[in-house]
Amino acid sequence: MVDPVPNESMDDLLARLSTLTTREIEVLTLIGEGLTHAEIAQRLKRSQKTIESHRLSIGRKLKVRKQVELARIAITAGFVNLAGGLGRFSENPDARTVPAAALRTELSRRKKSQEILRSIDAATTAVAGEAFLTALVASLARSLDVRCVAIAQIVDPSRQITETVAGMLDGMLLPPTRIALGDTPWVNMPAVRSRLIRTGLLSAFPADPLVRHAHADSGAGSILTGPDGEAIGFLCVLHNGRLDESLEPELLLRLFAGRAAAELVGLRAQRRLAESEERYRLLANHSVDMIGRHTPDGIYTYVSPASRELLGYEPDELIGRTPYEFFHPEDLAAIAALHDGLRTNFDPERIRYRFRRKDGTYTWIETDVRSVGDPGSGRVQSMVTSSRDVSEQQAAAAELVRVNEQLEQRVAERTSALTAAIDALTESRRAVERNEERWRALVRDASDYIVIVDADLRVQYVNRLLADIEYADVIGQPLVPFVPPEQRERFEATLRSVLEQGVHCTGEFESVMPTGKRVWEDRFSPISIDDRVVGVGIIATDITERRATELAIRDSEERYRRLVEMAPDGILAHDGALIRLANRSLASILGAPEPSCLVGRPVLSLVHPKYHDHVRQRIRRLMVNDEPAPRARLELLRLDGSIIEVETSGTAYDANGQRMVQVIVREVGVEVVRISNQARSQERGD
Repeated sequence: MVDPVPNESMDDLLARLSTLTTREIEVLTLIGEGLTHAEIAQRLKRSQKTIESHRLSIGRKLKVRKQVELARIAITAGFVNLAGGLGRFSENPDARTVPAAALRTELSRRKKSQEILRSIDAATTAVAGEAFLTALVASLARSLDVRCVAIAQIVDPSRQITETVAGMLDGMLLPPTRIALGDTPWVNMPAVRSRLIRTGLLSAFPADPLVRHAHADSGAGSILTGPDGEAIGFLCVLHNGRLDESLEPELLLRLFAGRAAAELVGLRAQRRLAESEERYRLLANHSVDMIGRHTPDGIYTYVSPASRELLGYEPDELIGRTPYEFFHPEDLAAIAALHDGLRTNFDPERIRYRFRRKDGTYTWIETDVRSVGDPGSGRVQSMVTSSRDVSEQQAAAAELVRVNEQLEQRVAERTSALTAAIDALTESRRAVERNEERWRALVRDASDYIVIVDADLRVQYVNRLLADIEYADVIGQPLVPFVPPEQRERFEATLRSVLEQGVHCTGEFESVMPTGKRVWEDRFSPISIDDRVVGVGIIATDITERRATELAIRDSEERYRRLVEMAPDGILAHDGALIRLANRSLASILGAPEPSCLVGRPVLSLVHPKYHDHVRQRIRRLMVNDEPAPRARLELLRLDGSIIEVETSGTAYDANGQRMVQVIVREVGVEVVRISNQARSQERGD
């Protein structure tokens, strides 16, 4: 293989080659074949001096002096192949001269393709994400002069279902459309990566909605792959005529497929990050502990609402500030030492210190802190803290320390002081017991049921019981028999899983109470001692009313569907392109045997062609601009081909995250008869 001229791009090479005359191109081609000046002169029937003059002119135009470099350029440009034959511009394999017209056509085509490439690149360079995908389809549609351009991603790999994330048809943005990959021309593309179909596209792939909407006869597509090489979607262009292959649409798609795939991967990552952040904030916002996120220097970037109860500060009053403003001066040295270690240590740490509340008083805080980042590189990106009030524990500990110190001093001084020290210690223990009793009272009065079982699934604690059950009948007894028989196996399996795996989990269970059937949401948490799971804590929340509300919502939706089905006017719902819902009245108006015969049809297929532009504008106002669509008269095509005049009105709504349009259709003739009958009735005095 002969390498191209160093530091020479194909664009620069074509630009210089376009300055050569026809004769100079012939001479350059023969140089590429390895002929001497004398042999070239004999071949072209010219003098050797003339050939040498052409050789000097070629060298000046191409800025090359050496004969071997000229031969390299001829081979790189495709004028001659390595087997000694002419390049791809030769019309006759046996000819010994380069066809200048073919070369100039190729040069012109390459220049035009490069101009299109630069135009698309300029339109998409400054944008990213969804904006890049939208700009790319718009630029491709304009540059290639095609009806439809679309980018789709695989949303269900198991069933190979794709959904368009950016698309344009006749200059209008397409709504998201789900497509089975097997219905598209690109189903076998993961092996070949790109495909060009010159004709017969609609007849070969009639189930592809994009092909149907564009009435496409030709098209090109390129597969989009993720970082590990798996197919994640496709990029395609469709046209109702022949694609202009001189613009190299397949090459353009391959050139931009990598960037489009990277943007799809980035959008997926952003969505996963946003979902992760939402779950994190949901947990943090409902945590009893104050959750905080800090920069490596300690500045708050997030504070959970628990700061109000713990410190008296609103979260916004702490964000952007450093906690060093609030630490007790005596604790600064210990905190700073731990902080320095966390800049390179990713192991969790725990520390107790005093923090100044908003009212100016100091309270004892216990904080668990962990560095977040890349342990491999040692780079810390942030720190996450979980803080709680330990004032009572600290006071009790301090009291114990003080009592012990007094005890040791009095033992040394006089034995008679021992009794007083023991009394003080006993009182301290009673204080702890009173605190524990207050905690038990708080748990006992909680609205949820709280149960603790040991490793043998026997009840060790329950905060409250039904009126006809005694604690002696429950404590120390297996918990599973208290569960309804049909749910015991699943309930016991959940408890075993928590004990064996040490994981938290949630489940829903039903029970029959004196007040009726209840639905409970049970949260199971492992109880550990010295890293060993010794029991399970269960918090049962009554969600009966919430489930009843959900059922009521489903009943309401069902009543709406029945109302639509029984409505005397025709009603349909579409997504901007295809009909998704139709009632029996509409089927009767259009002469369809069943409403299902209309579902899946393009909306415009039922509209008289002279109203197509009008209907497209109404759909755009409803779906894109969210403008109301007043009543309007137009003509529809019945399934038997006859024309019927109707009056329509529409409104847009969101359903399961998708924009939809609901249209009410009324036959004009029926309305006229109704008004006439009403007028005659009034004349008779009815």
